[in-house]
Amino acid sequence: MSEYGRMTDTERDQIDQDAQTFMRTCSEAIQQLRTQGVCKLYSEQRAVRVKRVVDKKRLSKLEPEPNAKTRESMSSEKVSQSPSKDSEEKPVPEDYT
Repeated sequence: MSEYGRMTDTERDQIDQDAQTFMRTCSEAIQQLRTQGVCKLYSEQRAVRVKRVVDKKRLSKLEPEPNAKTRESMSSEKVSQSPSKDSEEKPVPEDYT
């Protein structure tokens, strides 16, 4: 029974070698995950920035052009300043005043 309870130096060396391989594999996997996580964050942030630019362009198309707004206000001012034909100077009867 004492034979089964003890490990040989060869067995210990094999366990050490397997543990080193396992730790190296885990370390490489962790490094890859870190790299992928950074890439993922960068991609997400870039997508948000691109979406903002697209939204800004879309909203700018919805705004009226400044020239069109100026034209509308100028034309309405002309209409209000110019008297209509009905309200042109007409003699007012003396009885009315």
